[in-house]
Amino acid sequence: MVSRAIRLRRGGCTQIWPEFFALRAMHLYDSISAVMATLHCPFEEYRISYAIEDARNAANFLKNLTSIDDLRFAIIGLSMGGGVAVNLAANRDDIAALVLLSPALDWPELTSILSQWKVEGDYVYMGPPGSPSPRLYRMKINCATEMMKLSVMGLAELIKAPTLIIHAIDDVVIPISQAKRFFERLKVEKKFIEIEHGGHVFEDYDTRRRIEKEILDWLKQYF
Repeated sequence: MVSRAIRLRRGGCTQIWPEFFALRAMHLYDSISAVMATLHCPFEEYRISYAIEDARNAANFLKNLTSIDDLRFAIIGLSMGGGVAVNLAANRDDIAALVLLSPALDWPELTSILSQWKVEGDYVYMGPPGSPSPRLYRMKINCATEMMKLSVMGLAELIKAPTLIIHAIDDVVIPISQAKRFFERLKVEKKFIEIEHGGHVFEDYDTRRRIEKEILDWLKQYF
């Protein structure tokens, strides 16, 4: 069987890895040359619909790389890429495994708790609760409005692929409660790993190496 990997990073950017076990020679968070599609616009003009379209195109691109009928994918989604990964996995039958890292799954809920989102002119300025930089990012109002409507909680029952979710307790960007609620709704083989310290993108070296191992161990079961 031929396997391919799609990685959906923060902001929904998409990376492709031909052959999963090439991951052994890579670090999950380091620069990787096998980029199939990236964010084609400044973050302030980012639309979640662009990310969903990119993911769909990436999957179709890989399918067209080979004539093998039973080609299956694994998807790894980080942050906003987690919601995009769920959207893709819920609408395909060829996903062999799904991995969600600190996934953003319910933006309406996030909108209600992120009090530091401020509207100025044509932009929304944002930062995580308690952040010393409440203006860390900005996004055009129409783009932010689209993103804030996205919730994939209702897609959990449609996921057919075995799913691994990893989230840190101290994530101040996306509450771990979202991942736990989604996990409870899944009807497939699943595993939830709760990291004590790691923040939103697992900034500790040892934590990253542990997560890398957990992901590889999970994928080995299905490829």
